[in-house]
Amino acid sequence: MADLTQLPYEIIAEIWRYMLEPTDVESFALVSKHLYATGRSFVEEHNKLKREFSFFETGPNTRASAPAFLLKTILLRPRVALYVTHLSIGRYQFHWQDQDGYDDEDTSYSEEWLKTGHIPYPDDDMTLFIETIRKTSFVLQKDVESWIRRVKRGDEDPILALLSLLLPKLITITLKNTAEDAKELLETIQRISRGENRTFLTCLTTVHLQVDFPFENEAKNFFWLQIFSTLPLLQSIHVKRMTISLRHIDLDDEERHFVSGNSDVTEMTFVESGVGPKMMFELLGSIKGLKNFTYVEPNEAVNEFEPFWMRSALLAHAKHSLEVLKITSSRTFGKFLGTFSDFKALRELETNIHLLVRRTKFDKLANLFPASIETIHLHIRDFHLHIRDDTGTDGLPELIETIATAKLDRLPNLKVFKLTTELEPPIHKHADEDGQFRRKPSQFRDFISSAPDSKFPPEKDRYALYLNLGCPWAHRTNLVRSLKGLESIIQLIVCGLELTKEGWLFTGRHGSDEKDPLYGFTKLQDLYKKADPSYEGRFTVPALWDKKTQTIVNNESSEIIRMFYEEFDALLPAQLREEQKPGGGFYPEHLRQEIDAMNDWVYNTVNNGVYKTGFAATQDAYEASLYPLFESLDRLEKHLGEPGHQPYLFGEHITEADIRLYPTLIRFDVAYYNIFMCNLKMIRHDYPRLSRWLRNLYWDGGKTVNGHAFRDTVSFWAYKYGYLRAKGRAEPDDRLVVPKGPVPDIQPLDDDKVTNGH
Repeated sequence: MADLTQLPYEIIAEIWRYMLEPTDVESFALVSKHLYATGRSFVEEHNKLKREFSFFETGPNTRASAPAFLLKTILLRPRVALYVTHLSIGRYQFHWQDQDGYDDEDTSYSEEWLKTGHIPYPDDDMTLFIETIRKTSFVLQKDVESWIRRVKRGDEDPILALLSLLLPKLITITLKNTAEDAKELLETIQRISRGENRTFLTCLTTVHLQVDFPFENEAKNFFWLQIFSTLPLLQSIHVKRMTISLRHIDLDDEERHFVSGNSDVTEMTFVESGVGPKMMFELLGSIKGLKNFTYVEPNEAVNEFEPFWMRSALLAHAKHSLEVLKITSSRTFGKFLGTFSDFKALRELETNIHLLVRRTKFDKLANLFPASIETIHLHIRDFHLHIRDDTGTDGLPELIETIATAKLDRLPNLKVFKLTTELEPPIHKHADEDGQFRRKPSQFRDFISSAPDSKFPPEKDRYALYLNLGCPWAHRTNLVRSLKGLESIIQLIVCGLELTKEGWLFTGRHGSDEKDPLYGFTKLQDLYKKADPSYEGRFTVPALWDKKTQTIVNNESSEIIRMFYEEFDALLPAQLREEQKPGGGFYPEHLRQEIDAMNDWVYNTVNNGVYKTGFAATQDAYEASLYPLFESLDRLEKHLGEPGHQPYLFGEHITEADIRLYPTLIRFDVAYYNIFMCNLKMIRHDYPRLSRWLRNLYWDGGKTVNGHAFRDTVSFWAYKYGYLRAKGRAEPDDRLVVPKGPVPDIQPLDDDKVTNGH
């Protein structure tokens, strides 16, 4: 291999900027330390672009015309397009500020807006957009002037249509409350789906459609759904609050051509939606290989939910392909799905028992299932009404006996029969469809900074840190808060340990506040909704809250801890400031390259590796994460045996690498080993150097750790309890069995000879 470090800087820059895919940037940077040093500025640029654009969405805290901002950015900096993998567009917005861009606070609208309902884009942007429309070959010549007219009046629809042509790495698109007259976007997606140019949207596999304000013309809902479903390579469509209750849609020849085409979609999900029987037949008719179908809690406004006809539509169009089916409705009684015996490939079925049989008719229940069935999950929302027979006798034993007999007779593949007394939230399904657990990126990414123009300057009692005691990502932020002596500056607010269908709650139990002390909330999701009413992501901890602007500053733990290192130092005693610490503080300049490199592989295989192992849904996915986890623990053990790597990972002083590894290893023996099945080795028995490193931190009560920061932020019982709940254990507290071992939770500091844990 040539010595790339001898190349002129300009050539390396050209290679970096124009020849590499974003996913290759890190590996390119690590070819050698010399090359990494040369490319450091590009690594920082890469991380910044990935942080800003990988998940791009609109909302109250984003630019009012986010699609226009993104389009302008890509046209001026084409490389940005390679970073956008997830695009979420909310209700079309039309705010404009004369010179500085887009401003959702400006209400001084022009006469033109009062006439058209829209506000034009700034002149420079308008010129750029119009020039792009004229140059792109995808826009038909007869449509160019129409597109330009709509851009001139401020419509975002042509902007979104252009974006669909410029995002080659887009994997997921979410459209929420889109405009009813979105003609250009619909036509563009339709032309792509018909194969007129296969170079667009080639990575798109998932579409989310959400309609909070249903269109008066329900045909438009059908158009959106049908056109997206025929995109090539698209695998999943998720629909929320969409209504298509019409018995038929009158389409002229042009409209019929508009929505025609076959679909490769394998998964469809409808939540709180209403699709009439005729429309379901029409929709499923274009899908040739549907494998997974979900229809839960139909829209209350739709009184035409007909479970029998829905099953009939699936039977007509997915008889030989459907593998997983979930249809639930807690409000529908006296209507039945009918038999599933003709679904030859069906492996999993989840539904309400009252949609299958009348009460006391359990003897015929097994006849409804095909021989291929492996998992049956029945919901019994009103236990007494649907399980007790006419004499008041408990019918549950009969139900179980019926299924047990069928297992020996006509259901040979049945492995799981599950009954629940309420609808189980999907929140405990941590793995994707392939069995792999993939952590979703955090979405609030602002910074507290002491810079003069900072939107979030460091101030005492302005910020609050929301967390729960079980989460390791939240633990690292609480640990740094304690190490830095920020307890009197940043308020701590603690949620409960159970992850429910409504997210994290304030329960008043197990160390949790009874309610949010700032706003009286009982659910963490209420805080997220206060920050952004249109937010549809996960309600995670930690979350760093600004009381003054009443928004979430950041919910990414790796960024929160770096804010805590230095940004509040002016408010702290001299001995707690980074500049006063021997070794250069927690993130010293001379070690940053090595710390960043270790953080990268430790995060992927250890911090997140225990989760990928514990939440794996298949044997292959489990083993694919288990072995790399222990290879990395072996690597860390070896690292601590090398010169200059004692007593901490990079020598005599605690660094960020120690802070990020500690929350995972302090949980390892007591929780991950048993509950997450990370059970090839234990830290205390099999890794003497890591065990010594862990005990040094836990038992240290000196000035370097500001008292017992490492010990005092630990709750061993919370880890055991919390992870049992995370794995789906739903028993009441008085019936939940929490492991007592290992004993002790952590060994004494001088107990190097301990081999049996006692």
